[in-house]
Amino acid sequence: MAETRVTFALVCYEHAEFVGEAVASALAQEGPPLDIVISDDASPDGTWAEIEKAVAGYRGPHRVRLNRNRRNLGMDHYNRILDLAEGEIVVIGHGDDVALPQRVRRLVETMEAEGVSLVTSDAHVTDADRRRT
Repeated sequence: MAETRVTFALVCYEHAEFVGEAVASALAQEGPPLDIVISDDASPDGTWAEIEKAVAGYRGPHRVRLNRNRRNLGMDHYNRILDLAEGEIVVIGHGDDVALPQRVRRLVETMEAEGVSLVTSDAHVTDADRRRT
């Protein structure tokens, strides 16, 4: 049986302070190689520069693609992500989310085991100093 192709998409807007950690956590995902799409919705802050810095020199197993919208799409940014995604399964993260290394693998395993088309995951909410609240 062929392995399911998975896209892990980071949806970013004004996340300059956090996006480096979010990108690092996407690149550190365990399991089969992913199609990673990192998309910035025309952030007016330094988000794009931080994304470029975070992926510079990456040589891991995942395929990484960057997108920067020319204008802010708002909620239509998600449609743009789906246009870019090449996987049969799309896992969404955000530019201020730090994913545990097994996040994508476990979500996909659950979808396949349960035969469902949507799975969500819980989060550890932190404050600006990265302490759990």
